[in-house]
Amino acid sequence: MTTAEIAALLKERFQDKVLEVVETPLHAHVRLAPEVLVKASEFLRDDDRTAFEQLHDLTAVDWIENFDVVIHLYSIQRKHSLCLKVRTPSRDDATCPSVTPVWPAADWHERETWDLMGVKFVGHPHLRRILLPEDWQGHPLRKDEGNPLEYHGIPGIAAIRGAEENLRADELVKKSQRAGGAPRANPEAGEIVERVRGKA
Repeated sequence: MTTAEIAALLKERFQDKVLEVVETPLHAHVRLAPEVLVKASEFLRDDDRTAFEQLHDLTAVDWIENFDVVIHLYSIQRKHSLCLKVRTPSRDDATCPSVTPVWPAADWHERETWDLMGVKFVGHPHLRRILLPEDWQGHPLRKDEGNPLEYHGIPGIAAIRGAEENLRADELVKKSQRAGGAPRANPEAGEIVERVRGKA
């Protein structure tokens, strides 16, 4: 079945809760209202016409104002696939119903999405970090998330990049001095030196 045909079945049952149907060669999808996600998932899994017994990916996209939860399904029996999308209410209320009770494979995907993006899956049996340590602060793949300068004495990427910039700027200054103080031809080098001087 095509995405449009599957969407038509969803519209029969869930009517205006099917918010968007996009059928393009690259990324066809159906957008659902969050309140029907679990029931629609059960329908897609159990109805013989769709038979989506496999969830093979679940992730999120950060749109600054909110997040899209993106779910990829496949039917081994019917040899067709489907992408579902659900938008969180807002950035501050980054919640989505859990589909782990429908497809157990969603368990670790939802935990990873919570860990890295901060989307809370309501109804997940044990939502906790899966990649980062329990005492990590924040969710590092959010677009507004800064990189920590250190974690338990380990320098973070921001600190490492800062140190690398300082070393590079020092080397550019030394090169310029060795050349008799000739003007720097590379404007990027000049910007780095000025940025380092500003920090001093």
